[in-house]
Amino acid sequence: MFPSSAELFASDLQLKNVNKDKYLVKASEASLSKTVDALQAKKVKVTIVDTAPEALKVLTAEGGAIPSGATVSNGGSTTLHQIGWTSHLQNVKNADRHFHNMGEEIFAEKDMLKQTELRRKGLAADVFVSGVDAITEDGDILAVDATGTRVGGWLACKTLVLVTSTHKIVPTYADAVKRVEEYSVPVESARVRVAYKLPASSANNWLALRGANPFAPFARVHVIFIKDEVLGF
Repeated sequence: MFPSSAELFASDLQLKNVNKDKYLVKASEASLSKTVDALQAKKVKVTIVDTAPEALKVLTAEGGAIPSGATVSNGGSTTLHQIGWTSHLQNVKNADRHFHNMGEEIFAEKDMLKQTELRRKGLAADVFVSGVDAITEDGDILAVDATGTRVGGWLACKTLVLVTSTHKIVPTYADAVKRVEEYSVPVESARVRVAYKLPASSANNWLALRGANPFAPFARVHVIFIKDEVLGF
């Protein structure tokens, strides 16, 4: 279950002291341009689109971000849910698309031990699709999760495709950490109270991509920025 931030702020009193006005603001053109330059200097491929449907098209169209025949997996993400990626994976079968969604076989497997093994293999898919928690103007990319299902895929996959709105851009790495602690974790905690009936989430696993792999012959990371919509947390 992936309610929007607006729905969570309207329904969860524990968010009353969270400064959403600080963290739900689209980046300026200057900030976005600086961030793109920094990412590209670190061998990160960048695509900029205006809307969620355009971002979904980059993911699903042949010749887009996902090569034909690639195995694909993803971590849970409100942004991915909001652009329609989750619905696409649920409603379109592997026989009818150009890539292989590993989730199709994962959710078809009812033996939990076997399903866990398939999930582990999914982290090392050809393409892992994910949201982010913050991106800095210096080109640092930050991911945080509670169980490892997001950060595990970031390092194990062949190609990492990240989808984000520009409101997650912050000036520095210190600001990125602050964004996680002041905003992302409280709002994600509100989501898990709805989705899983747990009291809160926790930032158990932190991963920062802060530089290019000097041995990588290609741009392993691809960031898709959505300019005109504030999606995710």
